[in-house]
Amino acid sequence: MSPTQAMGSYKFSPRIEHPTAWLDLPGLRALKAESDDEWWLVYAIAASAPQCCPKCRASSGLHRFGKKNQYFEDCPRDGLPVRICVSRQRYKCLNCHQSFYEPIQELDDTRRASRRLVRFIAKEALRCSFSRIAEDCGLHERSVRRIAHDFFRALEAVVHLPTPRWLGIDEVKIKGTMRVVLTNLKDRKLYEILPDCNSRTITACLRRMPGRETIEVVCMDFYPRYRKLVRACLPGAVIVVDKFHIIQLAHKAIDRIRRRVKKRKSGKIQYDSRILRKREYNLSVRDQEALRRWESDVPEFATAFALKEQYCQVWEAPDEATARAFYEEWKCRRAKALPWAFRELLNTISRRENEVFACVAKGITNGYAERINGVIKDLNRSGRRVAFKTVRAKLLYTYGYARVKNKVMKPTWRTDKGYYKRLKEESEDSPVEVSTARASTSPTNVSSTIQELAQRYVMVQECGEDFREDRVSYDAMRSDNSERVLDPDNLPTSLYN
Repeated sequence: MSPTQAMGSYKFSPRIEHPTAWLDLPGLRALKAESDDEWWLVYAIAASAPQCCPKCRASSGLHRFGKKNQYFEDCPRDGLPVRICVSRQRYKCLNCHQSFYEPIQELDDTRRASRRLVRFIAKEALRCSFSRIAEDCGLHERSVRRIAHDFFRALEAVVHLPTPRWLGIDEVKIKGTMRVVLTNLKDRKLYEILPDCNSRTITACLRRMPGRETIEVVCMDFYPRYRKLVRACLPGAVIVVDKFHIIQLAHKAIDRIRRRVKKRKSGKIQYDSRILRKREYNLSVRDQEALRRWESDVPEFATAFALKEQYCQVWEAPDEATARAFYEEWKCRRAKALPWAFRELLNTISRRENEVFACVAKGITNGYAERINGVIKDLNRSGRRVAFKTVRAKLLYTYGYARVKNKVMKPTWRTDKGYYKRLKEESEDSPVEVSTARASTSPTNVSSTIQELAQRYVMVQECGEDFREDRVSYDAMRSDNSERVLDPDNLPTSLYN
């Protein structure tokens, strides 16, 4: 039942005694609040009359010009949507002959909603789907989408992410198109999601990075286009091939061996793909028994598993020189056992040898980029009708900024032998000392740290009502390459207007 139908055909039952305190909107005085178990309906009037004309600023000559009931949506309460019926006085200025309704600061006349509802939708749009927010607030999904898009555009105009020192490059499919994902591997944050994988788009993004000469390492896969573009745009950065893709070369070689053996083998071999891809320390008892059987029945599988394990141990070496020595030894064993199986692997590594062994020297992987890709795929599956710009905004403003968290540190417990026994003995003699000792193990007060973090959010708090007028301040902030903290609960109100 809609709220309009409820007002005309349903008898409301009062639930609250103090509607003004319950509504808690500056500039409004609530008269009563009623509910039909589906909606809250609050009747209110303006708390004060206007002091001057908003057009000509004249303080005299304001003439009453009738009343009108206007409806505004508000934040949900007790799990029910809230609608405010405001009996609004209309005025006419005798000086400029313009008519206007009495202004109420907390009501948005354009969206017919309270400003706190607009702020609520803007913050929830980063975490929830538009349909879920619309259902909770009693709005149409189109209204929620418009508010969220306005908020995203306002953030896009003023936000800034620091240029990463360790840059990760990967790609993922979003809405049927491959997109480039750039990550900050050192701070484990998302940096940017590009609309496509074209060379022009990637080059433009790399060249407009502020302070791009500070990028030390770029981690990527074996895709040659990325290597070429990074060499052209970031000549001082060290290119590192991700360890996952290096190990993946061995898995592809294992698959070639497995398919070739099973074609000529008449008997059925079970769980060969799962066992051959596992590391030796992850094998179960049943897997170890299968490997021992393969040594006599299918010796190629046992040999391939041993070569794969030796190959994986190469990239676990403590330094680059040791890794190169292990790799040369592994090539000799491969030439004697299965020379044909790992030929493609050897050719790939020989073309990118310095970049491949840099993963051992630098110890940097693209693991965080793969995690972000998983998050992107989940969001892409859950929101089939969501546009790419919305997906990008949700991810960028959720995983791209340091979040303000009220983290309580856990107490550290003593592990030395006899400590708590001595503490008990001391408690019998001096209970005051015991209280002091126990207080030392209480959670650390981190409120001062949280307050310092809250002061460093993404926008400049000193901006005026219209952030476009203070563009100079934002341009100066963009030139700063320091860390930013995004606190959705403490953003300038100009972003929601």
